[in-house]
Amino acid sequence: MTLMRFCYGALLVLLLMLCRYALADTPEGGLRLLGVALALSGMGFFAAALVTPWVAGRLGPHRWIAVCSATAMVLEPALGLPFATGPLMAAAFVLGLMTQGAKIATDTIVQSVVEDGFRGRIFSVYDVLFNVAFVGAAGVAALMLPPDGRSAVLVTLVALLYGAIAAGLVRFERRQAVQQR
Repeated sequence: MTLMRFCYGALLVLLLMLCRYALADTPEGGLRLLGVALALSGMGFFAAALVTPWVAGRLGPHRWIAVCSATAMVLEPALGLPFATGPLMAAAFVLGLMTQGAKIATDTIVQSVVEDGFRGRIFSVYDVLFNVAFVGAAGVAALMLPPDGRSAVLVTLVALLYGAIAAGLVRFERRQAVQQR
């Protein structure tokens, strides 16, 4: 989950730069566009709260996180690489849904696996890692991005990271299945 938050943070900085310098003619227009993107991402978060309990209940939380990562791996570059307003707004919704869906599933795993006496400490560490990843991603993105925010390299690296997360989770699930036999 920490790596997914890193991806989301890097893409948020990319989006901020694009809205300000590439997609709008004025700073005010860029701010409005960023507001729309954040609202769409928030709608994705809300949609995740609605669908995750059902989907994670059917697939299991680890598989749902893998699906979220794999979906982000495919759709993030497909929607992001054109660096066009419409696809980027769709990406904001999708990445909000996938990021929050994975977070809800991760929270569920922690709640169900960690003993009561340790749960608070685990959530504290988890929250710190989550926030460090987000801030670290902002720093990395700020160093990588050109002035207008258009960086195919960053979009591609984030997609590869999403793919690595999905592959790691699939491998983990397979190993768990073998051990349970």
